[in-house]
Amino acid sequence: VWFNESENDGFNRLALLANLSWREISMLRAYAKYLKQINFIFTQAYIEETFSKYPNIARELVTLHKRVTWKFLANLGWPIRLSD
Repeated sequence: VWFNESENDGFNRLALLANLSWREISMLRAYAKYLKQINFIFTQAYIEETFSKYPNIARELVTLHKRVTWKFLANLGWPIRLSD
């Protein structure tokens, strides 16, 4: 945030609350922006607030995303790094 390499918003609280990396937070932020584009009824601020109140949900969404992505890539024959 200090070097303008990341957005300054409520998602950044998840680094401490949910122990997420900046890449994982960026992925959640991208999902929120996508939801805005498809006229999802909840705002980004509401999503940020909800994740701050329930950081375990944010962490579980990241875990789910990784598992689905790994399975998809494995089906394509790509090597998988389980340490990510």
